[in-house]
Amino acid sequence: QQAKDARKAGEEKGRQFEKRRSERLVQGLEMKLTIANARIAQLKKGTTPQTEGLELEERLVARLQREFPEDHIKHEGKGGDILHTVLVKRKAAGLILYECKRYKTIKRDHVEQAARDKRARQADFAILVTTGARRGFNGLAREGQVLVVAPLAVVALAHVVRAQLIEIARASLSRAERERNALAALDFLTSPV
Repeated sequence: QQAKDARKAGEEKGRQFEKRRSERLVQGLEMKLTIANARIAQLKKGTTPQTEGLELEERLVARLQREFPEDHIKHEGKGGDILHTVLVKRKAAGLILYECKRYKTIKRDHVEQAARDKRARQADFAILVTTGARRGFNGLAREGQVLVVAPLAVVALAHVVRAQLIEIARASLSRAERERNALAALDFLTSPV
C-alpha cells in the first residue's frame, strides 16, 4: 500500500511539475505573440518605435506646457528629448531633462543615455519616460541619478520634482549642495515612504 501511495504521489508531483512547465511555456509564447502583434500593428501603420517615441515626446511637451505655463519647455530631440527649465519670478530655478522611449523593455542603454545627457546639459534631474517594463518595475524607479517613470505618472512626478527645484532655488545653494539635495530627493521619491 505504501508503494502504491508513493507511486501515486510521485505521479501527481510529476503532473504538477509538467503543468507548471506548460504554463510557463504558454506565458512565454503569449508574450512573443503580443510583441509580434504590436510589431504587425506598427508595420500596418507604417511606424517604428522611434517615430512612436517622437509622438510621445510631442504629446508630453504639449502636456507639460499646459501644466506649467510659467516655465520654459523646449522639445530638443538631441541631448535630452525635452528640456524643462523651471522658472521662479522669470529666473531659472533648475533644469529637468526628459528622455522619452517607446520600447517593450527598459533598456540599460536608455538609462545611460539619460545620465550622459543630464551631465552634458548640467540638468538637476533626468527623467526617463518609458513604456517599457521589467521585473519589479511598478511605474517609478531610480537607476543611479536617473528617475525611470511610466508615461501615466510623468506629470505627477514633474510636479514633485519642480517643487523640489523651487525649494532648492529659494535656499540659494551652491552647485555641490544642489546636487546633494537632488540626490536626497531621488532617494526619497523612490523610497517606500
